Amino acid sequence: MQYECTMTRIAVLGPGGVGGFLAAALARAGGDVTVVGREPTVERIGADGIHLTSVLLGDFTARPAATAELGDVVDVLLVTTKATGLEAALPRIRSEPGLVVPLLNGLDHMQRLRQRFETVAAGTIRIEADRTEPGVIEQTSPAVRVELASDDPRMRPALDQQNGQSELTRHHRKEGSAEAGPDDGKVKVGDHSPVRPG
Repeated sequence: MQYECTMTRIAVLGPGGVGGFLAAALARAGGDVTVVGREPTVERIGADGIHLTSVLLGDFTARPAATAELGDVVDVLLVTTKATGLEAALPRIRSEPGLVVPLLNGLDHMQRLRQRFETVAAGTIRIEADRTEPGVIEQTSPAVRVELASDDPRMRPALDQQNGQSELTRHHRKEGSAEAGPDDGKVKVGDHSPVRPG
């Protein structure tokens, strides 16, 4: 049996700096995205969306679905809570996602997530992003990179495919370089094919 991650339905548990950035970027790219968080946060996102100010993607407001509890099945659950808030956040997920990807600091959470969910891949993200208030995210790093791994050989083909598509980098024009510059609005994704921010 091979795992395949098409990421058609995505949930983000913890729409803070990292989770808010990912939810906004994926929703703007056309993903079916739901954020899961505390009631005041999801009420604000439900009413106003997520406003992202990003060095990579520009300024925009995305409107993912928002809920305090997830009962629907999703293909991928991105866990982006603070490590200290993980235990309190887990009861908000009432379904079994196809794949759980934790993007938290440290490693202690892996055992807990594998006790709770069937299919969990290890994940890391390199990003500088802050939630300045609920639903308002500022991303300042010149690149964002997500890496996934698993010791389950059945998951490796799907994870390798995702790893090849998981880097966003703003390329600046240099003397004699043909790279995209900050004025042309291009963002390079994974395989270095340009996409225009929406």
